[in-house]
Amino acid sequence: RGILRAGAIGGVFACALAAIQIFPTLELVPLCARGAGYDYSASSAWSMHPADFVNLGVSNLFGSPYTVNSSHYWGEKLHESREPYLVSFFVGSSALLLALISFLSRRGLLQRTLASLFILASGMALGRFNPLFHWLYERLFLIRLGRYPSKFFLLGALALTFLASLGLEVVLTCGEDDSLRRRRLRLPAIGGIIASAACLGLWVYLRSFPVVLDGWMRSMIQPDTLSLKDLGVITAQLLTSIRYLTIFLSLSSVLILVFSIWPRPILAASLLIFVTGAELLPANLRLCALISDADVDYVSEVEEYIAKNGPREPFRVLSPTALRPVPNLRLRVPNPSRAWLTLFNRRTGQPFYGIMEDIQYSPDRSVDQLNTRDSEEIWKALLRLPEPTTLTLLGKLNTPMLLSLEEIHDPRLQLIATFDTQSDLRLKLYWLNNAVARAYFVSGVQYAPTRREALEVYLKPDFPYGNTVVLENLQGIS
Repeated sequence: RGILRAGAIGGVFACALAAIQIFPTLELVPLCARGAGYDYSASSAWSMHPADFVNLGVSNLFGSPYTVNSSHYWGEKLHESREPYLVSFFVGSSALLLALISFLSRRGLLQRTLASLFILASGMALGRFNPLFHWLYERLFLIRLGRYPSKFFLLGALALTFLASLGLEVVLTCGEDDSLRRRRLRLPAIGGIIASAACLGLWVYLRSFPVVLDGWMRSMIQPDTLSLKDLGVITAQLLTSIRYLTIFLSLSSVLILVFSIWPRPILAASLLIFVTGAELLPANLRLCALISDADVDYVSEVEEYIAKNGPREPFRVLSPTALRPVPNLRLRVPNPSRAWLTLFNRRTGQPFYGIMEDIQYSPDRSVDQLNTRDSEEIWKALLRLPEPTTLTLLGKLNTPMLLSLEEIHDPRLQLIATFDTQSDLRLKLYWLNNAVARAYFVSGVQYAPTRREALEVYLKPDFPYGNTVVLENLQGIS
């Protein structure tokens, strides 16, 4: 009851602090494309794969996703054909060992609460790999509004943090007069030494027989991407990660064993924190694909051109990937860092950057599907239409400027500028003649019984949009 009371009071304060976001969200969610909820495949996408639990102790288990073509990464088969949503689940073997030792804590209620929270968060993070998740999806509408169940593991990581601190407290409070707890403390320490010996044996075996690791790795990589992979780098990184696991697990286990026999609280705290930090810092620093602010915080050439040469009245721009994915891309870059893709997106006028420069875009699916339901229907219609009809609809939508990474041949289009993208593709900016203004007067009216049918009438290729408006007829007005 005390825990529930504290949680309720904390929840009220949290909601009050977040009200500035909660209330607009409650107002706008029903209007956006996401408001109706996702289907199960979308809600369960990017679930935490069971193999990610190995990543808790083995750093960079799947390699590095921060290359242009993921040549140093092998986990696509386990993560929706790309990198995991949480790029790393790594918390370190030292922290895991301390979390295990927390079961010896005198704070039994707190320990059980944290352990239960970790189990619950892990179960939710598994998503489609957990049969109960589908049951919850069918019965809890809030589950349908979210995606990427692996995000739940952030709560599990928080619980692990507190469990590790409880474990460290156990080590520090095992004094000379507490022989029973010191004897119990030796069990996880000896278990850690045995586990590190097993990891050392695995490392020696894989080093001695590299063909075994190479063959297993090839079986885990999707055949269509195998030619892009640098297996030498991937296997070397995995062996390095196993070696580091062996070193730090054995170090922390030996330290805990020593302090269970010869208790020295201050020395134990210093050394255990040092070992844990030494294991975590290098692995986590590698997760940062470094790129300077100057390379990102600038207005690209295409954005400057659109702002300077676009119409004075409001107008929309079609983004280069609204209707077609990026074609096969070959970047002209000095190294394979994925950071160059950020610069490529910057140079090609992607909405994420252009919106910040007050560029208004034609219908597109935002990454979080927070666009309106009407814009979602229009975007889907654009995908279905043949190219000539697509241009007609874009003209209806006040879209005189079209960005494209491919050539578009149509007499209504005029190529007005091209831009370098530091790749084998040039960005092309087309002008679409006869695009309507954002607002204009019409003399004709057509009626439709519902909003959806009104939109369907508007999307018809023969709808006379230049002089007619379609209205939803709510009360039989004629």
